[in-house]
Amino acid sequence: MRLLLFISMLLPLCIYAQGNWQLQLRPQDKDVAFFAKHLKTKGNYNSEAQLRKELGEMLLKLYDNGYLGASVDSLEFKGDTAIAWVYGGPQLEWVQLRPGNVDVPILSQAEYKDRYFTGKPVNYRQLNALLNDILTYAENNGYPFAQVKLDSLTLTDSTLSASINLQKNQLIVYDTIALDGDPKITRAYIYNYLGIRPGDLYDESTVKRISQRLADLAFLGELRPPEIIFEADKAKITLYLQNRKTSRFDLLIGVLPNNEISGRILLTGEANIELQNAFGAAEEIRLNWRKMQTGTQNLDIAAKYPYLFSLPIGIDANFQLYKRDTLFLDIDYEFGLQYLFAGRHYVRAFFHNKATNVLNVDTAYIINNRTLPQYNDVRNSLFGLEYYLENLDYRFNPRSGQLLRISAGAGTRRVRPSTTIETLTDPVNPDTTFAFLYDSMKLTTVQYKFTWHFDQYWPVGRRSTIKTSIRGGSFISNPVFLNELFRIGGNKLLRGFDEESIFVSTFNVLSAEFRFLLSKNSFFQVFMDAAYVEDRTLDKFRKDFPYGFGAGITFETKAGMFAVNYALGSQQGNPIDFRSSKVHFGYYNLF
Repeated sequence: MRLLLFISMLLPLCIYAQGNWQLQLRPQDKDVAFFAKHLKTKGNYNSEAQLRKELGEMLLKLYDNGYLGASVDSLEFKGDTAIAWVYGGPQLEWVQLRPGNVDVPILSQAEYKDRYFTGKPVNYRQLNALLNDILTYAENNGYPFAQVKLDSLTLTDSTLSASINLQKNQLIVYDTIALDGDPKITRAYIYNYLGIRPGDLYDESTVKRISQRLADLAFLGELRPPEIIFEADKAKITLYLQNRKTSRFDLLIGVLPNNEISGRILLTGEANIELQNAFGAAEEIRLNWRKMQTGTQNLDIAAKYPYLFSLPIGIDANFQLYKRDTLFLDIDYEFGLQYLFAGRHYVRAFFHNKATNVLNVDTAYIINNRTLPQYNDVRNSLFGLEYYLENLDYRFNPRSGQLLRISAGAGTRRVRPSTTIETLTDPVNPDTTFAFLYDSMKLTTVQYKFTWHFDQYWPVGRRSTIKTSIRGGSFISNPVFLNELFRIGGNKLLRGFDEESIFVSTFNVLSAEFRFLLSKNSFFQVFMDAAYVEDRTLDKFRKDFPYGFGAGITFETKAGMFAVNYALGSQQGNPIDFRSSKVHFGYYNLF
């Protein structure tokens, strides 16, 4: 019998000659109808390698239908015709594939179902996938030298029965991780960040991700791939690392049309100072200052410390001061407690407090409209949870992967009556003041705040990627004041608009971006952002569908990273105005 169980495709792929051949299949044990049903040729073949590859794929199709003994016995070339003599063999059907010595949890993880392997044609790829899943489970649970095979085979001309045999071999646990190259980092951080701790079961999938996860750290670089040595029942890992420059200074300058003075331009700016791993514990300290509009400035100071007391617990704090022209001043602070998983994956609980102080009360608005102004003194306190998952192939310039961040918070909002409003005399009735405006308002109310962010990178070819993204948020309270709203628009969210120029209570921004990667940290991009926004403030409701589009380039030099972006935008149904285009120049350097 010429039946070969699980034949491997060993047809040579070398190009012996160039030509333009038509492929003819000549059956040795089947009729023409059999090949018409199972196999289809693709017409002309320009090389022998292409032709042999096609024959290999045809055999795999036969294997998937139970013809495991199929083979190409010979290949002849006659002029512009290639003749393949194909043996199909009998179709095998499963009598039974028994679990053998494989444990139930492993079978469940490998999605073994008895009905898939009883009374059905033997499917080569299905069987191979099952055996690989079993082997992978063993390798990821302490048995890197496991072997899996079929035994107790009973084979007839048309049926096959067998048992799965798993040889786990030696159980392996992690020994210590050795650090070569004198990197400035604690071993406790490496253990927690990589998810590898002494005494844990060896996990092949975790080991394979070591280099990728290390590449995501700005302050460390790999000199060469990790080395793994197995001794008795332990695996010792050596990492060859070097320190990288991580402290950072960024400067962003924007050139925008001045909407208040026609014909003039407005210079905006942003500066960042960021210190990472200054004490060897992967801690972060960040200071950010921004001036995006005339009279409007923002100061943001943040600090983060991971793996407190060598536990998977991190702490963070943030302070923000935001001044909106001469209208109001926001003072925010937030404290967070993180539970850290391996890599950049965590769950976080936080407390957020925000106080808004109105700098100038619009008394004319109050007198004319006999209602509270859009800006009011409020105190917001929120308790919330945040979930963050990052699975990118390279976080600084990814081609594939996902990023997810979801946050939900609930708390109280307290309105602090303004002394100016309470003492403001009503011209219609000089004996009264506008303090009555607070009478019908609940000064303490419940509030909710939700934000979401999801990025997906789709690799295209070898040097391109498509990034799709959705970012959104919703602030729910009654009523909502203008100074409580989200501020969107600008280079980071909804490009084509002035920075933080759109005030909304709910927003969803959908983005699509094509990137052509010029180098590891450089790319050219074209993009489009489309949004749905709502503005619910006091007795007002407005919705809109703004959108923006443009192109830009980010490139790496020895002096640092430069970025230039050009964008146009439209909102409230207005046509595109090229005179209102936005141009941003960015630069940052490591020191």
